[in-house]
Amino acid sequence: MEIQPEYVWRKAKHVAFADKVIQTKNKDPWAAIELMLDYWKKTNPKEYESFVVDVMEARKTRANAYGSSRDKNSSLRYTLDIPAQVWQMIVSVFGDKELIDPYSKNFFREFARRFPSFKVAERS
Repeated sequence: MEIQPEYVWRKAKHVAFADKVIQTKNKDPWAAIELMLDYWKKTNPKEYESFVVDVMEARKTRANAYGSSRDKNSSLRYTLDIPAQVWQMIVSVFGDKELIDPYSKNFFREFARRFPSFKVAERS
């Protein structure tokens, strides 16, 4: 088992970004999420481009505009896709569920409404 150091050095720009997110979170939680998305897009441009292509391809594979699976025995709907790095940021900031519950159905609906480029289903 590897022992993690007590202190981990972070770059000043990452600390400044985290401080800005925490300050924004208390004023407007959705603005904080938008900051995280913009930061991810800016720091991971290739991953973002790949993600956009993946979402467009996923839209083509759906049986209908609601994101239903083509499998007749399945009732799954692919409505939204959030990159793992972004999801980890959201959960680490809002994990206490005080301002936003990132695990609720309402969160995902609002996320899809505010950030349509992450929607797979055309309708919900």
